[in-house]
Amino acid sequence: MMNQEQWLNKSLRIPTRSRYLSLQHKQIHIKTWGQAHHPKLIFLHGGFANAEWFTCVAPHFADQFYVMAPDFPGHGHSDWFDRYDHDLFKAFMDTLIAPSENIVVIGHSMGGIIALNTLKHHKHCQLILVDTPYFLRFNQPKSINVRSIKYYDSEHTLLDRFRIMPSQPCINPSLQNHIASKSITHSKLGYRWLFDPNFFTHAILHEQHETDYHKPFTILYGEHTTVTDQSARQHYSRTYPNTVFKMVPNAYHAVNIDQPELLTQMIHDIIHTSSKKSY
Repeated sequence: MMNQEQWLNKSLRIPTRSRYLSLQHKQIHIKTWGQAHHPKLIFLHGGFANAEWFTCVAPHFADQFYVMAPDFPGHGHSDWFDRYDHDLFKAFMDTLIAPSENIVVIGHSMGGIIALNTLKHHKHCQLILVDTPYFLRFNQPKSINVRSIKYYDSEHTLLDRFRIMPSQPCINPSLQNHIASKSITHSKLGYRWLFDPNFFTHAILHEQHETDYHKPFTILYGEHTTVTDQSARQHYSRTYPNTVFKMVPNAYHAVNIDQPELLTQMIHDIIHTSSKKSY
């Protein structure tokens, strides 16, 4: 395996493009790699994150797939919305995936919950969840027209404040610093984070687990995770008996930052094994 700097540099050398899709008269930003005529492979980031969190994973599938890493509504370079709920995220996924498309969707944390809730009845989708919680419930709609956006005098101040939540050691500082630098925007008012700071106060989002869902999927979890912990894995096993669990060594919740090369290989192996079984 390469060291962290080598893997980051190799990942950044793979050509990428940005594109925008319309959703409810607003714009959704997507990073893409590969050729559009290839099968789709979609990476979904977690809450308060953005597409850059997969910058050392997603590019390495571009030789076989048209890889898409969108910014969720209210995140990254996508527009902010007045309300974030299941219908919005279902519409968001519908802009990415046609009903008959045979694709693989990888979701980290909140992205895994959204993938599972919006696509679990999509018979052509294969799901891979990465350190995804079993319980995720935000039900605090508020009538707030003025958003509490905090600006800072310098980019350096924000970079110093960047933290992974829940709190964990910094295993991959080069990639973490890169992601932090790509999570900041600047205007005449100063520097701020790209995400909507009131996302979770405008969100009506919760898991919709169904015990009659029997389509198998894989959950990759960090060895030291506090999110997809033993309790969460037990809940998943009871609700979805066909779930396959694979541990990512020396990783916490931010598996895609902690161990991107290993995560890339594990996802590749899952897709390869699944494609062999389909014949």
